[in-house]
Amino acid sequence: MHYDGGQTFLKGVLSSLSSLTFTKFHLIKTEQKDSPFMQAADLLGFFELIKFKSYKGTLTKSEKNFFGEKRKIKKDYLKALSNKILK
Repeated sequence: MHYDGGQTFLKGVLSSLSSLTFTKFHLIKTEQKDSPFMQAADLLGFFELIKFKSYKGTLTKSEKNFFGEKRKIKKDYLKALSNKILK
């Protein structure tokens, strides 16, 4: 797993999960220029957060202004993104 060190909270979550989930887990600090897939991973992670927040009803005012309400997020962003994700 690669992590760019940008979010302290996320680093704590990843560290906690490593002992519970993965048998072999190495946290490696990287920079986006060193890994061609970092921006894609950031985008997917960001939209997972937006998805979670929309279902919980905790979107910020600026997120609602930019993305719209739950139905619009699901239709315009999440549906299109899910078609692109390898399963």
